[in-house]
Parts: sequence; structure tokens; C-alpha cells
Amino acid sequence: MVLDPWMRNPTFQEIFDSFDDYQISTYKWSTSVIVGATSITETGGFLKFVNVGGAAGISYLPSRYAEFGKHSRVSVDIRLVTGSVIGDGNHAEASLVLYKNANNWIRYGPYRDVASGINNRAYLRIMQNGVLTVTAVDITVCDTDIRHTFTIAQSGIDVFFYLNGVRATAFEWPEFIGLQVWLEAGTAGAGQKIEAHFDNFEVQDSYDPMFVTIGGLIRYIYEQFPSGVAASVWDELKSAHTTPNTFGDYLDTKLSTLSVNVAAAWDALKTDHVIPGSFGDYLDKKVSTITGGGDTFTAVSGTLSLPSTTAVALEFLAATYGTVFRPIVSFNVVSPTLDYCYMYSNATFTDYTLPANNLSSGDVPLVAASNAAINDVIVFGRTALSHRLNCVISNGPFNTDNVFAWKYWDGAAWQALANVVDGTYGSTRTFSQDGSVTWSTDVTTQTLNGKSARWVAARISTLGASRPIGSYFSLAADSDTSFDAHAPFGTYLYMEVYRKVGGAYPLRPDDIMILQQANLRKNPSVDILCYSDTKIVFTLSATPSSSISVPYQGTVETLKT
Repeated sequence: MVLDPWMRNPTFQEIFDSFDDYQISTYKWSTSVIVGATSITETGGFLKFVNVGGAAGISYLPSRYAEFGKHSRVSVDIRLVTGSVIGDGNHAEASLVLYKNANNWIRYGPYRDVASGINNRAYLRIMQNGVLTVTAVDITVCDTDIRHTFTIAQSGIDVFFYLNGVRATAFEWPEFIGLQVWLEAGTAGAGQKIEAHFDNFEVQDSYDPMFVTIGGLIRYIYEQFPSGVAASVWDELKSAHTTPNTFGDYLDTKLSTLSVNVAAAWDALKTDHVIPGSFGDYLDKKVSTITGGGDTFTAVSGTLSLPSTTAVALEFLAATYGTVFRPIVSFNVVSPTLDYCYMYSNATFTDYTLPANNLSSGDVPLVAASNAAINDVIVFGRTALSHRLNCVISNGPFNTDNVFAWKYWDGAAWQALANVVDGTYGSTRTFSQDGSVTWSTDVTTQTLNGKSARWVAARISTLGASRPIGSYFSLAADSDTSFDAHAPFGTYLYMEVYRKVGGAYPLRPDDIMILQQANLRKNPSVDILCYSDTKIVFTLSATPSSSISVPYQGTVETLKT
């Protein structure tokens, strides 16, 4: 048995959407948010954002993917068909967005604003802890009416930004926890026009700089053709291969037949091929000499329900997927988050939203380090209705002598929460141990510190000498059915892999992964090689407050039929 084998950051594609289905996938995407007259449709092989000159607004399509590990990347192709010239109006933008809340987000894509002196630039805007940073990634004119690939990747604490496979810039963001992916486009003024095309949206649970850069190198080589030659090669390729009739689709078709020696074929291409020439015919010749291939991929998705501690299995059968196959599947168990976290002391709000969402220890002071006073509060806010706050104090220091009262904001004053069960109250005081806090009050949406949310807080009623520090906090929405939201605090979810031997499943699993509620850094994934019927078994260590849902998605690669 191997303990926790999948925390090695397995490398595979988690989500891909080519937008060729003529309708937006309800599995990959949530409901579109339409602002103004900017519409969102999937048609003609693209995701299209269109405003023909009506009311201003930036509309967006939120992905159901909302989690990143320590090595992740997300990319999409974007083109401004309309909105890239002066006649379309003064402003147009389209972005790949990573969004947590109003104070923490990233927007990256083509941007045009005549009033600001910005014309056809690849633009990066970062809001981190309420501080906005704006960067023109391409210091020359970026032809936004041509399709470009925008990529955001994380490795460790560094976030990298690529334009067409070429790294443009980087910055630090300690953890990508609870960030949702959006595709967004629109205009800032009435009467302005935009038509933005998005294509080839992809999320990878890996980050390989070489892989990301290959696309940029191909584009660069193509651009080095003498004037007119590139077009003739392109036309030749299309005429020789009318179905499909685009370079990208042609390569996809050819390379999808390969399972071995792709690197060797690439080396041969670089060594032997003389540019210009018949690139398509050359690829035909090279690909035909490579043996193997024929692998097929089958999409899998669904939702597992875990109402109790009874084991639930997801099974992959050899009769369906072949004698040798490889399930590559991700599971969504992480959901709770905070929209806001503030310390109010000395008549000042201090924002701790980002560190409160971060599992690193020693981030959030629960009592002000200096000039603390009675009636100071540590405040937690979320727009969704919640009745549970998860609190991880971890390495402390823990509270030993401060007395807290749990409150909610009614728009004018702090009121007592009803029926509070404080799991952080150990032998001494609130925040003296890890735990969850629950209450029965239906907190309503109110404005606090200029932000609209449902607010709960721990308010000091007796000030002591200790200065406790928390590590991680999350509000579990009532509508959320994930493991992190409804499992008893600190309990476990076991994921075990069983492969049939001699026609029967063994008593002991081949592999096991152990997940702990309120201590989840990323969603788990599996990438396993199978030679017989295989099942992944999910078992809760304790009965949840309500049935837990575990959505999953991925592919099964058939290696041998």
C-alpha cells in the first residue's frame, strides 16, 4: 500500500472546451452573467461575446472549475473581431479572469481604451488585497483582431503570464485557493461595439514551461517566412487537406494518431525540413513512418452522493475501456471560502481576506497586536447564506484569556447570533482550538466597510493578554453540498483504488489518499494505469450533516483494446 500517492501533482488536462457544440456546456460552465447589451453565445466554433452598440456592460461566463494547485495553468485563445478599431468606439476588452472576490482577481487579455491612450494591447490587471496593478504586457501594438493565446500558470508562489507561448511577466501570489475562472468581455460606454471570440479553453493540473513555450516558437518560426511565402504554404496546406481545412485542426488530427516517438518526429522535422516547402506533405510523410497510436479517449463525468459512512464506488470496466486503460479524473471536494475578512480595531478596518483563505499558518490576528480594546471584532463575510464558520488556528498562538461573543451585523449594530455552538471553545476560551462555529440566525445581506455581504464576527467582551492568530477560515454556504462544507469538522474522506485480481477485488486497496475537512489545499485527482476492472472507493469517517456531493470529470484513455 502506498500512502497518499497523488499529492505529487499529477499532470493532465482537467478541462477543455473547443466551443464546437453550438451550445454552452452546462457541465463545464455556470450560468452566464449578462450586463448591459453584451450577449454570450456558442456558435460557429467559438464562444462569442457581442454588443452591436447597445447599453454598456462587461458580461462574463463563469467556469465550474474553481481550484488550483501549486502547479497549474489555464489558457484560452481570444480575438477581437469587432472593437479593435476607432470606428467601433472608445473602449473594448476581453479577458481570461481568475476571480476570488472584489479585492482579489486577475484579468488578462486584449484591451483597448482610446481615452487612456491604450490601443490594441495585451493587458494585465491584478487586484491583490485591494491594491490594483496594471501592466501592458506587450509594449508594442498587439493586433487584437488576430487570435492570440493568453496563459496564466502557477509554480510554487510565482504566477507566470504568457502571450502566444512567450513569457511576458510574473509576480508572486502565495496560493491559488478558491479562485474561479471566468471568460469576460464587453464595453464601457453606451453605443460602443464589440465582438470577441474565445476558443480552446484549457485547464491543466500541471505547469510545464517547455510545453507552454512550444506554441510560441511555432508562431515565431511561421512569422519568419519571407513575405508572401507563409501565405502560399498555408494555402497549399489547406488545398491539400480540405477536411479539416485549418492548420491547427490538421495538426490535431495527425498528432492524435501518435502514442510514441513524438519527440523523435519533432527532432526529425527540425533537422530535415527546409523552409519553405510543403509543410503539410512533409508532416504526412513523417507521421506515416511512426508506428503505434490509435489511442482513444472517452469523457467521463458525474456526481457521487455520500449520505453516510457507507462506501461508494466509481468503477471503470475493462469491457468498456479495453484490456489496458488509464482513467484521468479530477474530483471536486473543496468549496467553502470567504468573500471578506476584516479586523476592526482602533476605528480602522484592516483587510485579511487573502490570508484568511490561505492555509499557511500564522496569517490572521484575532486580537490586534497593539491598542486592542473591548468591542474590537474579527469579521467574516460571504454573500451566500451560511450557518457555519470553519476555523483553523493550527500553530497558534491560541487564545487563553480573551472572551469573545459571536455576533452578526444587522446594518446598524452588532447583534447576538442565536443558538451558537462554538467548536473552537476548548477548555479555556473561543479560538483555543480548531473547530467550526454554527448558529441558527438567518443573517441578511448588509453593507459593512463599503461591501455588501452577510456578516458574522467574534467581538471582544473581555480583553486578555494573549494575542491569538488564526491560519484559515471559511464560511460554508447552505447551498453547498461539498465534503468541505458538510463533513464534521476535521473528519476524513478516504479515496481507495482497487484493481481486480483473478476476477475479484482484493480486500486491501492498491493505493489510498486521505483528505481532511478544512485542510484541503486542492481538489484530488487520479491518473492510474489499469489492466483489469478498477474502482475508486470513497468512504467518510463520520456521518455528514447532509448528503455530500462529489462531482467528477475527466477522460479514460484506452491504450489497448
